[in-house]
Amino acid sequence: MRTYGKVQVGIPEVTWNDIGDLDVVKEVINKYVITTMQRRDILEKLGIEPIHGILLFGPPGVGKTLVAKATANTLKANFVELNGAELARVGPERAAAVVRDVFNMARDNAPAVIFIDEIDSVAPPRDSPIGGVWSNVVSQLLTEMDGLRGLNGVIVIAATNRLGSLTPRFLGLVGSIRSYTYHRLIGMLGVRLLGYTLGMRRLRRM
Repeated sequence: MRTYGKVQVGIPEVTWNDIGDLDVVKEVINKYVITTMQRRDILEKLGIEPIHGILLFGPPGVGKTLVAKATANTLKANFVELNGAELARVGPERAAAVVRDVFNMARDNAPAVIFIDEIDSVAPPRDSPIGGVWSNVVSQLLTEMDGLRGLNGVIVIAATNRLGSLTPRFLGLVGSIRSYTYHRLIGMLGVRLLGYTLGMRRLRRM
């Protein structure tokens, strides 16, 4: 039986200075992600629903992993990484347990950023050929992000190269989603805010 490898926890050394040319994405993350983590108590007192996380999408090489690490570094938060493709190899039953354990680990080491790379590997649309097989994993992800326990000092950054292969259940976390896109020479890096209650907006920069 396959098992998921040991999950590493620590503050990344990557900073925004190591990335460059992503000012718009940095602005969005500072405005919503950093604010959510640093001022969550104020937002809750004002009755503003904090975001649950962000989804980075775009082709390989646009900087999704670096953005996630730079965000954790800015927050001085522990970085906990889950790889969707590796998670898929352990099978849906064990994958759901790994998801639960990793979220618990992140809460125990809060503040923390959970980075779920290639999330489409374990969260396909329900009507896809393998959608039913992975429905328990999707349910576990939603429970951890939007359940009674809450995130408690944890924010999720998910990434995918195939936005169209991701279940709408994940994209539909609590209300509508703001969407931003940033065009680079090597492709488009997109950011979606998960669990944000306002309407949609799109930023473009060439």
